[in-house]
Amino acid sequence: MRVRSSCERVVHFLSETWVGRLVVTAVLGVVLYYHLFDMFDTGEFRYHIDLDVYRSGGQAFVRGFGLYDRDYPVQGINLPFTYPPLAAILFSTLTWFSLTTDTLLMVFATAAMTWWCGAVLINHFTQPAGTSGADGKSVQPATSSSFRRAGWLSYMILPLVLLGEPFTHTLSFGQINVFLMALVLLDTAVKRTRWPRGIFIGLTAAIKLTPAVFGLFFLVKRDWKSAITCAVSGVSWTAIGWAILPHDSKDYWTVEIHNPDRIGGLAYAGNQSLRGMIVRFTNDNTLQSRWWVVLSVLTFGLIVTAMLRLINTASKLRSDLADPGAVNRLSATGPRYEGQSFTIALVAATSLVALLLSPVSWSHHWVWFLPFVIVTMNAAWNSRHIIPRWQNNVLWVVAVVGLMISTVTPFHWFFPNSDNQELQWSWIQKIAGSDYVLWGFLFLIAMALFPRAFTTEKS
Repeated sequence: MRVRSSCERVVHFLSETWVGRLVVTAVLGVVLYYHLFDMFDTGEFRYHIDLDVYRSGGQAFVRGFGLYDRDYPVQGINLPFTYPPLAAILFSTLTWFSLTTDTLLMVFATAAMTWWCGAVLINHFTQPAGTSGADGKSVQPATSSSFRRAGWLSYMILPLVLLGEPFTHTLSFGQINVFLMALVLLDTAVKRTRWPRGIFIGLTAAIKLTPAVFGLFFLVKRDWKSAITCAVSGVSWTAIGWAILPHDSKDYWTVEIHNPDRIGGLAYAGNQSLRGMIVRFTNDNTLQSRWWVVLSVLTFGLIVTAMLRLINTASKLRSDLADPGAVNRLSATGPRYEGQSFTIALVAATSLVALLLSPVSWSHHWVWFLPFVIVTMNAAWNSRHIIPRWQNNVLWVVAVVGLMISTVTPFHWFFPNSDNQELQWSWIQKIAGSDYVLWGFLFLIAMALFPRAFTTEKS
């Protein structure tokens, strides 16, 4: 209780007092400065290589060059443009400014989007549940004050999040991972929308293909309308890109998408995908392919099973709300179920389809650790009175390990990681060096085994 009280005082000071907020702002300023300048060495303005590739793709579109006919010279090396044509059209806006201005805009916009994602996620677990009014009807609390508090809580943790390994690499490369996550959350995590759900996921799929897996979120929930909207949106945005760049679109969708050289070395430590883990364990290409197919099928089955277990548990709790006696029992034993909290867990589980099953998932793609950790910590905290203690302890271990490996101990960078040295790692190094992959499985297993913990609201 003493530790809890101390933590609550610190959170209150940092998120709800102006002095605390100024402290957070000062720390955030240092973190952003670090992402803009090489403050521990030369002090020079940092170069963000992927952002330069985006600019190069945008410039090729503006100048009428073929997007996939050449590699682009960036920082002394040549790199291909690997995104669909629609992305190059959107990236053409980067040519309006200098690379320095683009870098400033990208760093600050990424920080802002990270804050927004955190606020939306936290709001799911801190917004008070509806109450019954005098007429017996449900009365929903004001959402503005709830989101405001969630916003300050997200602001409080923002410096730590931006120092996490996936976010540090996203910022250092100038990647768009956080923007894609924000678009997915617009369709899945925002409680009330003025747009058809699925429209933004379709857009992300037309920009970077892999977010198309989030259509599974709607399919598993049997939200057919949103699933159709998602598909129509993706096809429509792709058609727009095809209409503007027909030659490049044909080249991308018929040739480049099948080119294995466009995605980089599979064995590299930064490749935290199931395929990357397998490649680091064996040099045999035939074995690699066989194991990847088998384990991919099993992994997809685990993901769907975990999601269905969660949905079935939520459905049972929802039906219990019709029984006043059951409602009283639920209230007496722990947080009440209001039908919202499991949504984020479903979204997080869906993200693992892309992260685990794609041939390449660079560690900076794992910005989804933000919802992973928030979901798991919420499940551990709010389920402490409604599941056995050992299960609750397991959830805390999963949450803390996820927090640690995504911030201070990303083990995959602790070992030699250049010129395919990963193939010479010891078995212990190969296991520890696939930390994100293995943690993803821990998360799925915990969700499948303890679905009740992931269907709790604010305590």
